[in-house]
Amino acid sequence: MWIIASDHSGPIEGHPPVLILRKYKAIPKVFPSNEEANKMFVDPEMERVVYDIMCRGVIERCVDEDWISNFCPLDVEFHLRGA
Repeated sequence: MWIIASDHSGPIEGHPPVLILRKYKAIPKVFPSNEEANKMFVDPEMERVVYDIMCRGVIERCVDEDWISNFCPLDVEFHLRGA
């Protein structure tokens, strides 16, 4: 999965894919440690489908499904180590 740019133009350029760890319904978290800022961006009463993801070795929780995509650019090359 890929992180989507805030203008919804597609995946963030140069950002590596993320690993999905868990999918569930909850209130998305824009800022994990700032509840007041979250209320400015997300309706605190509306649960949505969210994911826990691993991004560059860091676990991010309650990521809104609209912020990620399974889009894979055609110019991305995957190389298996040792192959």
